[in-house]
Amino acid sequence: MASIEQVLRAVYDRMPDDVQPALRRSYRWASIRAEAAHARATVNRCKRVTFEDFEVAHLEPREILGPRTHEILVEMCVTAVSPGTETSILCGWPGTPRRFPYAPGYSGAGVVGQVGASVSGFVPGDRVAGGLHHASRDTVSTQVLVKVPDGVTLQDASFTVLGVIALQGVRKAAIAPGERVAVVGQGLVGQLSRRLAALSSPSAIVAIGSSRARSALALSDGDTFMSLADAGLDSIDADVVIEAAGTPDSIATALRCAARGSRVVIVGSGRTLDRNANWVARLQERDLTILGAHLTTVAEREASPTRWSYQQEAALFLELLRRNRLRVDDLVTWRARPEACNEVYEQLASGRSKHLGIIFEWRPEPASPPPPVATARSSPEPRRVIPSPAKATVAPLRIGIVGLGSIGQQHAREAAKAALIDVVAVYDTNQKVSRQLAASLSASSSQSYDALLNQSNVDAVLLAVPNYLHRDLALQAAAHGKHVLLEKPLAITMREADEIVEGCKRHGVTLSVNFSFRYLPRVHLAKRLIDQGAVGEITGVQAAAYSYRERGYWHGARSASADDWRTSKEKAGAGFFFMNLCHVIDYIYFITGLRASRVYCEHGTLGSPTEVDDSVSISCRFDNGAIGTISGGCIRRGANQAEERIWGSHGTLTIDDEAIRVHSARAIDGSRPGKTHTIAISPKAGWIEEWLNDVTIAIREGRRPAITGREGWENLAFITTALRSMEEGRSLGVPRYPAALD
Repeated sequence: MASIEQVLRAVYDRMPDDVQPALRRSYRWASIRAEAAHARATVNRCKRVTFEDFEVAHLEPREILGPRTHEILVEMCVTAVSPGTETSILCGWPGTPRRFPYAPGYSGAGVVGQVGASVSGFVPGDRVAGGLHHASRDTVSTQVLVKVPDGVTLQDASFTVLGVIALQGVRKAAIAPGERVAVVGQGLVGQLSRRLAALSSPSAIVAIGSSRARSALALSDGDTFMSLADAGLDSIDADVVIEAAGTPDSIATALRCAARGSRVVIVGSGRTLDRNANWVARLQERDLTILGAHLTTVAEREASPTRWSYQQEAALFLELLRRNRLRVDDLVTWRARPEACNEVYEQLASGRSKHLGIIFEWRPEPASPPPPVATARSSPEPRRVIPSPAKATVAPLRIGIVGLGSIGQQHAREAAKAALIDVVAVYDTNQKVSRQLAASLSASSSQSYDALLNQSNVDAVLLAVPNYLHRDLALQAAAHGKHVLLEKPLAITMREADEIVEGCKRHGVTLSVNFSFRYLPRVHLAKRLIDQGAVGEITGVQAAAYSYRERGYWHGARSASADDWRTSKEKAGAGFFFMNLCHVIDYIYFITGLRASRVYCEHGTLGSPTEVDDSVSISCRFDNGAIGTISGGCIRRGANQAEERIWGSHGTLTIDDEAIRVHSARAIDGSRPGKTHTIAISPKAGWIEEWLNDVTIAIREGRRPAITGREGWENLAFITTALRSMEEGRSLGVPRYPAALD
């Protein structure tokens, strides 16, 4: 017959994914209270570092039982990270626990908050150290704690269990005065082992590390340092070798350093062995004695002259600190707030961390006498961004809209809604359309483009004209001192792009290209998430944009004035590339901050009455080394599709018009790491309006707008290089923006 737990598990597994977290919380809430009632214990809140999954660390609120009869509740002040052990578990190295969630940490110090009814020798307010998790408070057995003597800081005492690991290894080594000692591995346990070994008066100590990065401590203590790359390891001939790293390489190195008949003490947690090494032959050849000295071999109670108990080793370690015969404060290289735990473990997991001793500071060490019972400290409130006061009144930008096809009409509607835009003139070669729109906007209808440019009340022109007219009309406007707001693309060729950017610069007018998709809610949210580190270092990008354009579209069926310029390669320059995909390229650049360095493209005209592309697929390498694909087309019937996936060292974003799905190893906006969270997106609206307002504010403040000619130039450089790559049948480097144009 199934147990209650099995029945609940079966029900839980059938529940939707978005319901399961709430069920888990409810189950924990009920189960811990049932356990508390049975044990006659209290329920206490705390915050605890938790490994949620591989390479996912999180500081989360928890509830723990108050002390049972034989237990003590400790209000934590400092906990020390064990880099090797904790990183191995987090990354899932062989020989480590692979069940999550996992509560890391086994060495810390704090103040006794509560004691169980049967506890003797400890009272609230005592300073204690020992086997404690990374948590704001922890309930543990008295057997893993010792009192911290006066004169020893809780920061130093937080290394107690690490000290016990090193101390019991040195004890088993039985170093005699005058013997030669080598310590392999210069992490925390290696540094402690080296300094504890020095107390036995050896003739020499050789510290051996993977590189010379940690040589300074050994040299400052008067010891010799050698790296694995140095010649002469075989000639060290140490009487005692303490292996303190636990890797296959370090164990092999320890055997190389040992003299004939010497003792090799394995202190590190050796989870794997190098199967290629001939261990037996080496041991027999040198007549070596191997001594296991893992923490699990330490006696709990009974002891002997060579095998002290945990309590004895811990008390001796603290006494050595009190007498200043041992120093540990200089081993601390990072004092981290618990809220930064994700950053701490990211650095450790990357393998690039240069830190030696890392501690979490949970609360200040209490003054003497300490308070009786501290309460669990909550995480500080996240810094709130206070909105800046409303800007002083900005004079509207008076614009003339040129080109009143379907896009020009859309721009006119958006401009009419923009708070900082005043449409004062319009112009189109179809004068009937021009007069009708002008009347609806209370603007003037110009007889010609020159006439519009000569109007003194026009500050800027918004050009929504065919691609082949961009250069000439933009340069003409700049020469008249009018700011240029230009529909994408910037131009058809890179030469034309150079001329437009240089011309606007020469005449001192602002140039902005309509890449207003940057103002879409999903794009802004995606950029914020990436800026907050949701994906870490970006390693991959996928973007897809598919739609359907009927045959009449290419001949201007959607415009008031029919025109087939879109079908001409000479007049349009490109098809779907310039119609839609340029927006995707731009906001990928905007969201990620990356730029393509190499591209290769395949494109074709597979279903449209045109000379230009209607289907595109690009492979690209970005400037940080990431690899991406961007594809799209306008011949796919059905609902439009726009989706981007951006992933990196710490997470993935999946973006579409309805939602962003975030899976991150980091706690972003308070969300639980290691889980997929869905953020709904508000409907698309007002993105052109926002672009126009931003340009206006920038012009009035005398600064560059968010989207300048540079963005248009870089976008065109991507597209023209991609088109050329297919013609040449090879990938090509994307040119960088010339400094002379800045």
